[in-house]
Amino acid sequence: MKQSWATSSEIEPQKRGDDYVNYLANNEDYSSYVNDGHRMDKHFVPGLIINPYSGMLEYNPGKQGGIVVGTKTAYVPGLHMVDKGKEAYEKTVREGLEDFVKEVGK
Repeated sequence: MKQSWATSSEIEPQKRGDDYVNYLANNEDYSSYVNDGHRMDKHFVPGLIINPYSGMLEYNPGKQGGIVVGTKTAYVPGLHMVDKGKEAYEKTVREGLEDFVKEVGK
């Protein structure tokens, strides 16, 4: 998902009328759930087992049985990556403009 921010976004500003515009985007289907938060219901996953020797989860679709997975909470809060990304970008642009104005003013 992290790589998709770079490939889905238009990071170079494009001139549109009197404005310069760019887009922060992510094409991954699940990115909105990670960003905004989502419900998490317990559900049965066939073929998922806990290895009795290592204690690790293993997926074997041909095996009989499975386990119920889910979280202790019914809601997973979002990480708000879009807001954080916009704040970081605006800070970078602001600093770049300040440096440019200082350079031009010399």
